[in-house]
This record gives sequence, structure tokens and C-alpha cells, in this order.
Amino acid sequence: MAGDDKKLTWLVTGSSNGIGLALAKITEAIGEADELFEGGITTIVNNAAFAVAGAIEDIPEEDAKAEFDTNRRSGTIVQMSSLLGLAVFPALGMYSASKFALEAISEALAQEASSFGVRTLIINLGSFRTNFLAPEAMPVVEPSDPYKAPHAVAATLQSEYDKHGNQPGNPEKAVKVIHDAGIKKKGTKSGGAQEQDGRKTDGIRDDILNYPHRFIPHRLSQSKDSSSFKMSVFVITGVSRGLGFEFLKQLSEDPANQVISLVRNKAATKKKIAEELGDRSNIHIVYADLAKHSALSQAADETAQIVGERGVDYLIANGGIVSYLDGFGPIGALKDKVEELEAVSSDLWKTNVIGNIHFFNLFLPLLMKGKVKKVISISTGLAEVDLTNDVEIEVGALYAASKAAMNLIIAKYNAQYKKDGILFISISPGVVDVGHYDNCTPEQIQGLQGFLGKVTTYAPHFKGPISTEESIRHMRSVWEKASIENGDGGAFVSHLGNKQWV
Repeated sequence: MAGDDKKLTWLVTGSSNGIGLALAKITEAIGEADELFEGGITTIVNNAAFAVAGAIEDIPEEDAKAEFDTNRRSGTIVQMSSLLGLAVFPALGMYSASKFALEAISEALAQEASSFGVRTLIINLGSFRTNFLAPEAMPVVEPSDPYKAPHAVAATLQSEYDKHGNQPGNPEKAVKVIHDAGIKKKGTKSGGAQEQDGRKTDGIRDDILNYPHRFIPHRLSQSKDSSSFKMSVFVITGVSRGLGFEFLKQLSEDPANQVISLVRNKAATKKKIAEELGDRSNIHIVYADLAKHSALSQAADETAQIVGERGVDYLIANGGIVSYLDGFGPIGALKDKVEELEAVSSDLWKTNVIGNIHFFNLFLPLLMKGKVKKVISISTGLAEVDLTNDVEIEVGALYAASKAAMNLIIAKYNAQYKKDGILFISISPGVVDVGHYDNCTPEQIQGLQGFLGKVTTYAPHFKGPISTEESIRHMRSVWEKASIENGDGGAFVSHLGNKQWV
């Protein structure tokens, strides 16, 4: 029909605003009802929809019925569905259910009406700059107590509220694709529209459909492991860079998780997150300093306000400092650097040991309220005595000593709290490239090369430092499998879950 001279007649429902209004303008459908029914309708666009946001059990029965009554209509040529008819998110379950129903009706209609030459298309739209998320357009049911922050229902509601007016999709571009799809003959393509196997599905992508970009692949991967659907609350120290930032990146990928990130520089961390991760409403940035008990105490109070009675599932003690004084040479070389040795040792002890003790003591009451109850201390293979002796590792004595002390502290906490169901475990991340040695002097590089040479002798398969992504992925696997019942409480293991440190 696209090349015919015959005038096309469109009937568009829900055309008072948003996508419907834009499409009505392009087809000049508004105000032509008499002409439509006299001359026959060539294209029907079922755009009208209604949504109520909230936990499914919180939505009143009459509102749920209204949602299905509005979204269930069939017999159309172009069915305006949603990405929420393909994927489900907390707080939007009832709307998704109505769109899933629309998908089923449309697929049946496509099969039933195709013999009459009627084409049925389903267009799955993402997030567009319409008034769909406006309070007057989408009523929000106030979450009941179990679904209040930091539950994913409350987080999604807040995220949708914040997104109103800032949706990435351009309605003008969308309706151009929809219009072209509506007039194309079978087997042709228009913009992002595709037709195949009797069921016509239009996926509008790229710059007019990027809302589900990070959610759908993750949801598909979750189906392999039902335990991934459980909401978890994480508190992580030292997330501004390196391993900590990768922890933040991976754990916040699941929108059901809540990640409380303790940092010294909130502004810089927020900027980095915005630039590299975008808008993730499940990330909470809280000021803290491991060297200051008062700052940690305030951070614990702020975290309590965020998580409420839900509590915390994981404490990840990643924050700390490293020593460059002895990082590239043996401890005996510091014999003439008395003041530097004492100052660095004091800082390492205060931050890496005492700071983490304060962190645990202040946040354990929140962990006791949680469901998982796991404490992970990020250690180092340099703190392993047998490895040090077997491989003759001379470098990093002061830093390694602070981490070895923490390994023992973890064992002591395990002895006290395993009866309460709390797992304490120390994990080495492996040899990881986190940028600590980017600005080394030639002498320091020589010392580093000597250390790496010994590592290669110890592990002939060693090809160089692994990425933070690989390290975190391995460590997550270790702590998910670890349990008090398996005897893992108080253990010190590698990122591989054993005593193979590289």
C-alpha cells in the first residue's frame, strides 16, 4: 500500500497526548471520525494504556481490573505494547501482566486474521518523553512496610518518579517508525520494524529505545539461577577506584540489589559513577573514613536510615591503604628510615586493622537484621606465611603484616559470631592490575619485576595480573559458596577458593 495513490485512513486510540498524539498528528487522524467509518479504516493503532505502579499485593483489586480492562483490547493492526511486556521489574508487575496478555492476544490475532490479509504488528516501546510517568497519569500505590526502602519496589518507584521528563526516547522518531511500519507491505522493513513468521514484531531500538539496555540481558542471565532474584543489601568500603569500584559496578548491575558505598570523597565518586555507570538508583554513596571512628559511626547511622529494618546482608571490607615505602624491596632496607617506617606502620595499622575493627563493630547490628549475614575481608596472598617462605617474597612486608593481622582478626570474629549465623572470611583477590604501580620509578619497576619473576616460578601458568572484573567475579563465587556449615568461617583463601594464590 505504501506506493498506492489510495488515501490511508488511520484510527488511533489514546491520542490525547504522548505517542498517540504524535502519531495522530503525523496521520491527521484527530477529528476525522465520520470520514473514517464512511470510507473504511486501513490502519488501527491501539495505543491507549493505563498503569498503576506498586507492589502487586498492594494494588487494590479494582485498579488491577481497570489496568487489564484498558490494556487487553484486541482486533487491532498495530498493538502498542511495551518492553515491560517482555521483561518484568519490581513495582510494575501488574502493568507487565496486562502487556503480557496483550502480547498473547496479538499473537493469536495474527494467526487468526492473516488469512483475511490483516497484518498484526506488536510494537514494544521503551521509555519516551511523554506524560506516562506523570503522577496524574500513573497512580502510585504507597508501598506497605515490607516493600519500603531499600526494597526493590520502593527503589523502582523512586527511579520512575525521577525519570519523568528525562526519558531517553524521542516520541517524534518513534512515531515515524510506527507510521512507516503501518504502511509497509508484508516482508518489507521500515526503520527498526521487522516482520517474520506470521507474527509481526517491531523492536524500536538505538536512540529511541535504550531504557532496558542494561536490565534485559541481566534478567535473562538470572533465569539460570533462581537465587539471583533475591534482593541483597551490600555495604562496601573503598569503592572510589580499583577493586572497590568493580565491586560497586557488578553488584549494582542487579537493580534488586542495594549497594551502600562508603567513601572519603563523595563528590568525586558520584562523578565517576555518573560517567561510567550512569543513573543507578540502587547505589547509595555515604561518607566514611576508616581512620576516623566518628565518621564510621555517622556512616552506620546513615546506613541504618537507608536500609531500615531490612538490615544488611554483606559487609565487604575492601578499603585500606598500601605502603610504597617497602612495596618494592625487602624490610631490611628500611634500617636507616626509622621515622618513615614508624609512620607508615602506624598508618597501616590504624586504617587496615583498627579501622576495619571499628567498621565491623559499628555495622554488625545492621548485619544481624539481614538475611545472608556474611562479612568479607579483602586480604592479599602476601599475607600467607607459607607462600612467603616457599617463594621467598621479600617485598611488601609492612602492608602484608597489616593484612595478616586482619586475617587473624577475622578468625577471632568468627569464633565469637558463628553461633549467631554470621560468616567471616578473608579472601585474596589474586594478582590484580589496579593501577598502584602506574607511576613507578625505574628502581621500583626493577623490584616489581623481581617479584613477578618469582610469581612466575611459583605459578608457570601466570601470564600477568588479572583484571578487576575477573578478580571480583571469582571472589563473588567464593563467598556465595562459603558457609559456616562447610567450615569456611574464619578461613583465609584465594580468589579461587583454595590456597592457590595466583
